[in-house]
Amino acid sequence: MVCATYRKKRKETCTSHQIRNVEIEAALLYAIQQVTVFAKEGEDEFIELVTKNSAKTVERAIRDSKNNEQGTCRTKKLDTFIQKLFDDDAEGIISDERFMKMTAAYEAEQNQLKERLARLEVIINDTKKKSANIDSSLDIVHTYTDINELNAEIIRTFIEKVYVYQSEKLWSRNTKKIKTIFNFIGEIEIPSNVKTA
Repeated sequence: MVCATYRKKRKETCTSHQIRNVEIEAALLYAIQQVTVFAKEGEDEFIELVTKNSAKTVERAIRDSKNNEQGTCRTKKLDTFIQKLFDDDAEGIISDERFMKMTAAYEAEQNQLKERLARLEVIINDTKKKSANIDSSLDIVHTYTDINELNAEIIRTFIEKVYVYQSEKLWSRNTKKIKTIFNFIGEIEIPSNVKTA
């Protein structure tokens, strides 16, 4: 697999890095096994970790909602300013040149706000879906026990995203950092004192 950012977008954005399917499957299998064993062996601790992740998600949603409200309020003010500019232009209070400059500036700001608000709306909706999914994550973990082999269904059920980073040389070996984001859980750090697969 080759980096999608490198392949689809600008080459300046990312470097050319890749990972073999066998490597990614092994990493995903290990991550899924860790999560399932951790959830079974230390269910209370698992619930606590998922609750913390969910609380962070809710905080982020609240912050994004406030930004959304502020942006909406500013958009309404800009509409009022533009309307006042039209009135002032119609009455001859401001020059046509000044009217054009101010209108262009207000409309540019308003377009930027609308784009930002659309992105925030997507983030807020996504956050709402992810929050309070503790029961769902436990049900999934209890459904799949002793996973020894990956298939498409298991990957779709457990994995939301996978980030593969540029290779680094450690002790004369190339290593790749892989970050796994789980459905319903997000990124999870399994405590080192818990025995996993």
